[in-house]
Amino acid sequence: MEDSLCDVKKRQRGKNFTEREKEVLIDLIFPYKSIIENVKTDAVWNNKKNEAWSEIVVAYNASQTSGVRNIGQIKHLYDTQKREARKEKSQYKVQHYKTGGGKNPSTLSDVTQKVIGLLGDRMDPLLNNVDCDADYNAS
Repeated sequence: MEDSLCDVKKRQRGKNFTEREKEVLIDLIFPYKSIIENVKTDAVWNNKKNEAWSEIVVAYNASQTSGVRNIGQIKHLYDTQKREARKEKSQYKVQHYKTGGGKNPSTLSDVTQKVIGLLGDRMDPLLNNVDCDADYNAS
């Protein structure tokens, strides 16, 4: 029984992405954002998305410093960066709200600012004047 457990190969852990590599990835994704962020999932758009990701990975691997990455790793990093940017922006808004609109000591990271610029209006809630949080969301 122990032999069969030892025969199972563990996944090799890759090196961590550096901040510079994260910024480079966001810069490489920017020209393809209309394809990658498209919500359609039919065969035509899935092929376009796969082609776009392939081109991004080739360009990324040409300028990498921590090892060659595959499409799955790059997609996972991008999804993680989007999630972290949403969290960081939310925390920034909370801190801004706590100050009553005054000077906010916290700042957004460079990667987060690039992701927010990439996603644009998808990061902001829809405006609703009759909502009790309308003033909070407008700031």
